Amino acid sequence: MQGFVIALFVCMVLALVSKYMKVPAIPFYILAGVVLGKAGLGIVHSDEISRFFSEMGLIFLLFFMGLELKVDRMISD
Repeated sequence: MQGFVIALFVCMVLALVSKYMKVPAIPFYILAGVVLGKAGLGIVHSDEISRFFSEMGLIFLLFFMGLELKVDRMISD
């Protein structure tokens, strides 16, 4: 649970940095996941809470990407 709180804090800071730099936050989140996960420092371990939030994040990402799709543009191309 402690690693999850650290990951949330790091993502909050990275969101502020990306907003300041006017770039998308997704690359920062991916880098944070690599650094904080098993491949990097190993701070965040795979448990039920992190697995649940990673699946929910993927669902929200796919949902928002689906909102950006325009049927007219897909048909005309």
